[in-house]
Amino acid sequence: MKTTTQRQQAARETRRKITEAGLALVRRGGFAAASVEAITRATGVAKGTFYVHFPTKEHLAAELCREPYEALAREVLASEGPLRRRLGRLFRGWAGIAEASGVEIAREWFRIAVRPAEAEALGLVFFDRDRAVVRTLLRDAVAAGELRRGAPVGSLADALSAQMQGLAAIWCMTDADGGRLAPAVERFLRAHLPALLEPHLGHNPRNANERTEPCPCSPRPTERNSTTKTRARARRSYSVTGTIPRIAQAGLTQT
Repeated sequence: MKTTTQRQQAARETRRKITEAGLALVRRGGFAAASVEAITRATGVAKGTFYVHFPTKEHLAAELCREPYEALAREVLASEGPLRRRLGRLFRGWAGIAEASGVEIAREWFRIAVRPAEAEALGLVFFDRDRAVVRTLLRDAVAAGELRRGAPVGSLADALSAQMQGLAAIWCMTDADGGRLAPAVERFLRAHLPALLEPHLGHNPRNANERTEPCPCSPRPTERNSTTKTRARARRSYSVTGTIPRIAQAGLTQT
């Protein structure tokens, strides 16, 4: 007879098999093709067992997002270092989770997220979740003197969270960058994030020349003049294709 611990371990293993099979089927044929019947056939479990773990297929999609992102958020919030480095870790980790899950899963996340009642029931309140993590990082930066006192933490958190969701939405709608999300994230971190933060820098000198962690997209020495000009243009005016609309930039001046 199985002990309670053994039953719990067996339940965790069954849940893992279901999530892995669901993810594989979605990657292969899209979310519609990953029916409960197909998932249970792939795992060898009964439909009733599936519904014990996931009331609906949408709950399975939510699970594929929630667990890895919550782990990433805990890691970033527990980390130390300059603001741009911590934000870079969050953005890169978030892009990595989305790419690892696949664009079909990401599209399903957005389909759920635009229905507030369904999203709240499934725990897929993307914007609120992202904004809470970013706001904490910004408040830490104010306390450390990286950002000035009175910096519009709420507006900055809104803008950065909107950027995260905007990049993902564009990725879901296009095949740009070879179907990858990471290159767009790197461009934002390199050219636009500094312009967003610069008006609000504090007295701590470490933020003046702080750069995000090295990446293959980092400019070579011969490209630095071009990158400087790009940042200057970004400071003067944000376009919809660059990061966020001008109206959002104007909102960053509010306290």
